[in-house]
Amino acid sequence: MGAVLSSCEKNDAAPSATPASAALRGSWQWKSSFCGWSGASSPATSGRTETLLFDPLGHVQLYRNGVLQSSSVYTLSRHQSMLTQAPADFIRFDNREFRYEINNTTLTLSMDVYDGCNSSYEQQAQ
Repeated sequence: MGAVLSSCEKNDAAPSATPASAALRGSWQWKSSFCGWSGASSPATSGRTETLLFDPLGHVQLYRNGVLQSSSVYTLSRHQSMLTQAPADFIRFDNREFRYEINNTTLTLSMDVYDGCNSSYEQQAQ
């Protein structure tokens, strides 16, 4: 019979930053979305704005029309995409997981399913 050892230690240190989490840090303004069933939308066509705010401690806040809608912890991972069958970068927050890609100042979040939605966000100057 084996022994199980455990200990508890409070750790208030911020999670260590990775290049990916550092690239996400800051404010991202929604530019457009495309969904397989409902088509394209943007602030101009929907009449709403959306901002994602990623902080250095691993939290993300979602604002719609300037009003806080949700605040949660985000996690990053890399695993095989069900859609493309290739390794991809993923972000999980608000109990949802998205494939993500950062290209210069554009963040793209995509559902990893056929006919899913993808949304583009533009990084705001800090």
